[in-house]
Amino acid sequence: MLPPEPWINVGEVEMSAVEHIDFEITSADLYPHPTLVGITELNVVDSDTAGDQYDITAEFNLVLLGDVDVSGYTLDNDGHVQMSSTTATQMIVVVPFIADIEDHHVGLTVNGSAEASPATIRTRDPLDGIEHAASWLSDLVGITFPYDADLHQEFTLSGLNGNSSQVYLSSDWEEPTLHVDLGGQEVVIASRYDVGSRVWDGKEGFDLYPPYYLSSSVDGLSEEAFTSLSQIWEYLVSPAATDS
Repeated sequence: MLPPEPWINVGEVEMSAVEHIDFEITSADLYPHPTLVGITELNVVDSDTAGDQYDITAEFNLVLLGDVDVSGYTLDNDGHVQMSSTTATQMIVVVPFIADIEDHHVGLTVNGSAEASPATIRTRDPLDGIEHAASWLSDLVGITFPYDADLHQEFTLSGLNGNSSQVYLSSDWEEPTLHVDLGGQEVVIASRYDVGSRVWDGKEGFDLYPPYYLSSSVDGLSEEAFTSLSQIWEYLVSPAATDS
């Protein structure tokens, strides 16, 4: 996984709904040392070149996986303010940046508030989760996802500098797993069934919440897929190809 770069300064974080946070949020700060998942939505907004000189302005989103320190308050029955705080773990934090590139000098500025949301992705159908992960792969800058890729067939992800990865889906349709080869090292994105989602009312059972979640491990102990997405992106955009 890529370490956080010195230039990453997240600034203000806006929180999406998190189930266990039941107080009014006043501040949210990303803990140090998040995982760099990748870059999305790269857009060149201005470009000027003259010979060997160039001036480019581009916008992009930086995607991080980490924990967020959340503080806020509640009002008790007497109307008194009670301060509260908690740690929201395994959050995806999307940070908008703007880059000004002049010759070999790069200036980076946060271009708005970072947005944090839970990294756990839950679905009611196991293949829906795998398709969600595939959508993330296709959105990461530097990865070419075949437009005609069939998740039921082996296909190739292409990256930079000749890097590529073979991808195939296991045949276990109840808990399908996407296998990605990174030069001899395999990482997985697995759709796993959460037995705790099932509740019973007499003889009838139903899912209290979407029962399938994406995992970065075959055993399902990891409850997010972004660790694997980070490893895939790092490998495919690496300046040194290892399997080509």
